[in-house]
Amino acid sequence: LETVQQAYNSLRVEFKALKKDYLTLSATVPARSRNRVLKKTSALDTKITAEGKKYTLFYHFWVIPGVFPTTPQPDNDPRSPTRWASPEAKLNGAMAELYQCVSKD
Repeated sequence: LETVQQAYNSLRVEFKALKKDYLTLSATVPARSRNRVLKKTSALDTKITAEGKKYTLFYHFWVIPGVFPTTPQPDNDPRSPTRWASPEAKLNGAMAELYQCVSKD
């Protein structure tokens, strides 16, 4: 226990010194540039940002409605004990759960 306490106290002293150094250094950084340490971005970062904006604005990542025909929502209770009665009932129960998870849009 004594060894652990000594190690803890030495780490605590070291932490206080590091915290003091950190606060001293952070006080020298102007308030406006604290959030933006790197002013200039590389050409690669700029290109990635431009491509990301292009795909965000011009491309639709979800499947277009009508590409895959969907089955109508099964009319059964997924919590019903008869859901496990047959393979078809299991499939209908799983489909009912999926319809609950997916938004109507």
